[in-house]
Amino acid sequence: MSAALKSYVPRPLPAGRGNSAAAPRVVPFPPSQPGASSQSRPHQPVALPPPAPSPALTLLQRLQGLATVVTTSLVALSLISYGASVYLDQQLNQATKHLGRLQRSEQQIATFSAVLKSHTVDQATSDTTALQPPKPDQVIFLKPAPVRSQADLVRSSQGVPVTLGWSRSPLGY
Repeated sequence: MSAALKSYVPRPLPAGRGNSAAAPRVVPFPPSQPGASSQSRPHQPVALPPPAPSPALTLLQRLQGLATVVTTSLVALSLISYGASVYLDQQLNQATKHLGRLQRSEQQIATFSAVLKSHTVDQATSDTTALQPPKPDQVIFLKPAPVRSQADLVRSSQGVPVTLGWSRSPLGY
């Protein structure tokens, strides 16, 4: 039974072997193109022109191209946004660490300032220092300067306003 399922394709036998009358004869196809050799191989498939694509197939191919472009754009956009979020997260972490260092420095400076003030007060109030409260006969008193208005401004050679002094002078040194 298995022999019945096999297909049989006749092949030419070389001359001089066996009975040439019993062997099947293979006839080559005539050349399909002008100028083609008659020595072409037998059973060669003939190429048919491609069928014209249907409008639905053309539409589907264009939709596939558009979907490819959109998908590529979305993937690129998601990669860019992911990279930006990672970069911003790193920058935020660095800024948070820097803020923590600045806050610790601020606390240390405030503590140092309080200790320095306390030490200065302790030195000033101790009996071993020669500090004395100010005496009125050793203080220089100055009269307050009159308050100057905009008319008292003097213009320089470039036209930039320059004040002549303090708007409020100190009372003593």
